Amino acid sequence: MPGRPSYATAELTWGLVIAALRRIPQEMAALRAGRWQAFSVGRGLRGKTLGIFGYGKIGAVVAGYGKAFGMTVLVWGREATIAKARNEGYTIAASKEA
Repeated sequence: MPGRPSYATAELTWGLVIAALRRIPQEMAALRAGRWQAFSVGRGLRGKTLGIFGYGKIGAVVAGYGKAFGMTVLVWGREATIAKARNEGYTIAASKEA
């Protein structure tokens, strides 16, 4: 939809983040091999730092999800989007590399 963020893309991003941190692919493989709960449940998101490179339509939605999970959200992007992120209460990274 023109002018709207791709919520599906932001949701897929979070699906991948959670799958990686909670080791869901490894657990699925272990389950298929007949082992139940072969790994620890992985790491939680609360208190972790999420870096957003580009605070456009999708980046803003991803940042909002990170905030909802209790993460510290650092944003970097073009000057206009950095200003928008700052106005919305997000922390701006010291540099692109940070």
